[in-house]
Amino acid sequence: MRKKYIYSICCLISVFVVFGLIGGSRVFAACSENDGIVTCEGGVAAYVRVPAACSFTRASGSGNYNKTLANNTTITIKGSTFNTICNDTEGYAIYAIGFSGFEAGNTDLMAATVGSEYNIKTNGTGSNWKMKLSAGGNVTPTIENDFEDYQNIPADYTKIASYNSSVSMQEVSSITASYQVTASDVQPADNYSGKVLYLLVHPMSVELADVEQAFYNNGKEKYNGYYKMQDMNPTICSQIAPMSEAELIDIRDDKTYWVAKLVDGNCWMTQNLDHDIVTTENFYTPLNTDIPGNWTAARATYSDATKWIGGINTVLESYDPGERCWNGSLTFDRYGDLDNMTVLCTDSSANKHYALGNYYNWNAAIAVNNLSSQDYLRENVNQSICPAGWKLPHSSYYSDYNKSYRGLVTSLSLTAGVSGNIQNDPVYFVYGGYVSQNGTLEELGYSGQYSGSYGSNGNAVGGGLDFEIRGGGLLNNDGGGVRRQGSFVRCVAR
Repeated sequence: MRKKYIYSICCLISVFVVFGLIGGSRVFAACSENDGIVTCEGGVAAYVRVPAACSFTRASGSGNYNKTLANNTTITIKGSTFNTICNDTEGYAIYAIGFSGFEAGNTDLMAATVGSEYNIKTNGTGSNWKMKLSAGGNVTPTIENDFEDYQNIPADYTKIASYNSSVSMQEVSSITASYQVTASDVQPADNYSGKVLYLLVHPMSVELADVEQAFYNNGKEKYNGYYKMQDMNPTICSQIAPMSEAELIDIRDDKTYWVAKLVDGNCWMTQNLDHDIVTTENFYTPLNTDIPGNWTAARATYSDATKWIGGINTVLESYDPGERCWNGSLTFDRYGDLDNMTVLCTDSSANKHYALGNYYNWNAAIAVNNLSSQDYLRENVNQSICPAGWKLPHSSYYSDYNKSYRGLVTSLSLTAGVSGNIQNDPVYFVYGGYVSQNGTLEELGYSGQYSGSYGSNGNAVGGGLDFEIRGGGLLNNDGGGVRRQGSFVRCVAR
């Protein structure tokens, strides 16, 4: 039996500090937790995943704190208690890393308005912040790397605790994180926020790796200089450190894609799918594509969008706009212009993460030649045009957030619009519009539409559009939209 590795992101803990001038004193405030969502003042939230084989959950949140911090003094803030249990003899290890601004390795308490030069460094000689751990529970884990006492926030993934189990049914162990913040008398009044990401690795012998190292550790070989998309599996993904990325190759056409392990615990394409569908008999098999059996596509990808049929009883359609990369510009013009809103991906100014890729109607996205308007109503379809080992994100409308767009949005607090971050590192969603049912490319630079696996929200012609971003806000459609239109495809590892 293949060994199952558990890699769980339990808790993204936010520390929110207010140094405000109230009668000459300073005020501290922090976060609260309810039903798995960590929420901090200022609207920061983090989605908490609970793994199947090991339980790594918050037993108590950090609450809301209001404490006075005088000049040149230090306060101690109790953070959160984590309860941990694994039902075997292979133990676990817990790692931590600074994650301020959702940037792996950022250990600052970040100033909101006075400028980054006033960020509070974890190793600062005046103002600083640190963390420590204490162990408890029926069985006591080992605190690693001197974190029994206050230490700097880790800038790299650092093992902070472990438990080497000796029996198959463990009792609950617990770890409590505390934070210590010091403000010097010259620290300006402002809101300061910082984050620490905690991860559980099981068995404890598994070491965190970057993407390529995880493929190598599992005996995979490179093809044309890249590891293969089709070789991704749950074991490999579980061993990749969050925010690690690399290019992988799709063996169906030798195109390469950026992929990353993100803080929702899943491995995602961070670039739109660009596969040109071919009509070669039985070209698509379970070995190269996310389908249960051999399949022959009825229509090849168009190079001219005006060929789009867009009927109510839909046929498979896809459109390749060429090697175009979104240039990062936003517009409110409904009829986007490829020349104004994109550059050639070969241009020195292009970011490959912003490659438009292809537009697929829902038939093409789920690898089905013909659909009536009533097929797959209110169903999550378990196949797609994604490479083998990958799938369409499922709808969170009737299921949990794992492997869904909404879960990803929640875990990274993503927002859309001029001041949004959804187009930025690490997700790089593209405002590339869509192909209308009339074969026109619309809303390029204003919206971006992405297919999911959910069949419909009840509208006879709806379904397939699981996620949409707009210049004025963010929408999670959970199966809305029009399945005969052309949308983008992003795949998530199974």
